[in-house]
Amino acid sequence: MIIKKGQYSKIEDLKDEEAPEEIPPGGDRDNSKQNDGIYKGPEDTTAIEPIKAKKITSEKPSKILKAPTKKVNWGDLSSKALAKNQSTLSDEAKKILRDLKTKQPAVNWKKELKKFFDQSFKSVDWVLPNKRFLAGGDVLYGRKQTGQDTLKTIVAAVDTSGSISKKQIKIFLNEIMYLCKTFDADKTIIIYCSDDIDNVDIVKKGGQPDFSKIKSTGGNDLGFIPPFEWVQDHKIKPSIFIYLTDTGGEMPDPNDYGIKKYIKKVFWFVCSSRLYNRPPFGTVFMAPKEAIDNSYDLY
Repeated sequence: MIIKKGQYSKIEDLKDEEAPEEIPPGGDRDNSKQNDGIYKGPEDTTAIEPIKAKKITSEKPSKILKAPTKKVNWGDLSSKALAKNQSTLSDEAKKILRDLKTKQPAVNWKKELKKFFDQSFKSVDWVLPNKRFLAGGDVLYGRKQTGQDTLKTIVAAVDTSGSISKKQIKIFLNEIMYLCKTFDADKTIIIYCSDDIDNVDIVKKGGQPDFSKIKSTGGNDLGFIPPFEWVQDHKIKPSIFIYLTDTGGEMPDPNDYGIKKYIKKVFWFVCSSRLYNRPPFGTVFMAPKEAIDNSYDLY
């Protein structure tokens, strides 16, 4: 829009007393606090002190940590349930309650055993250089997966000194044979040992163990040395060496019997904590004998 001269008129400036008072946002109307139309805010000479946080202390013990957490005693609970509902429970329900009272929790020993097989066959060994090329200065080291181009031999030593029943031995060896088939082992050597080597069962690929070879003299004079000595005498380098035992006896020295060649492939399956004597080498897994007796499909 174009504004031309003569189209507007001047309005006289308002006098100071007629001018509207400016009130700042949130402020109060107070002319005494104004100076030349500028609002300065309320005058307050009181100093503001910072608020200090109070430290809360108490000599009383924490209610959360006052009492230890109580463990559920399934044996007591099952006994009470049987006593209270004896006449109304079915035979199957009674059996379940008795199992809760008498059986220890199942240990997934099958899973642990399979895990050890996995780790052993997936491990890598260093290959020494060929001596024919050393004269030419060619020293080439290589790596190959354990079991490649070699005979997969599984050695299972069984302590037959009397602490492990034949039933438990059979259950354990059946699981070993299942894993040997799964991992395509060429040969499984089962060594029964008490005072000394009682018997040896060599099972070829696809075969089954002969449980009639389970023998025992009932003692433990030489401890757990004989199976390792037998392996050395027969010039065998096990892909896996498993020992089912209570460990209540003399242990072999890892520097003897060629053990160092396969020391990372030794698995001690300990089935008794009462006689536990920690092995000086290898992987140790502890599972009570009851876990073998009460083996279910744990996979």
